[in-house]
Amino acid sequence: MIREQVIVTQVKITKAGQVKHFQVRLPKNAKRIIGIEVGGRLTKVPKTDGTGIEVTPKEAEAIKQP
Repeated sequence: MIREQVIVTQVKITKAGQVKHFQVRLPKNAKRIIGIEVGGRLTKVPKTDGTGIEVTPKEAEAIKQP
């Protein structure tokens, strides 16, 4: 009997263009990884001075949704 398990790990990205390295603990009886899914959501968070997070035109183009 094959048993599959899903492990969810959240990594917060707080700046445009930020890169974060991370590790995920796997169970000792894991034999293989059958897939990796990555998703993201852009939120415009107001700063204390009332302005939003600024992105460059190139970054804005990369994050446009169809």
